[in-house]
Amino acid sequence: MDINIKETLTSLKIDFIELENDVYGLSIASTDESSRSFPVVLFQWTAGDEQEYIRLIIAPFIERPNEGFAFDLFERVLAINEQLPRAKFLLDSDGDLGLALDIDIEEWRSENLARALDVLGSFADYCYEELESFGK
Repeated sequence: MDINIKETLTSLKIDFIELENDVYGLSIASTDESSRSFPVVLFQWTAGDEQEYIRLIIAPFIERPNEGFAFDLFERVLAINEQLPRAKFLLDSDGDLGLALDIDIEEWRSENLARALDVLGSFADYCYEELESFGK
């Protein structure tokens, strides 16, 4: 099933750019005035089990230091990932730490996207300082 991400973003009046065909970029932040903003990329993808999702990914969430990430970061990320049902930290193709949230296409509705963006922004803001400190 093809999902029209552009139409949904437009209906929600969310500012976005089209990065390439059916891949969109935007910026999110939590509702806290002191929060930072994060770059988000949205696209449709099919998992290995043939289930289709819309992926929202903050990439990079934290850029990979020249000397690589400390092992402690991976231990902490694995512990956080076990506690999260849908959002997961992962390494992107550049080796940077990303934060992804998948929406099953069967659940794709504008209100679910708006909620997912709010949760992703708040969670990213909450975890950023702790995880970023491992790169110092």
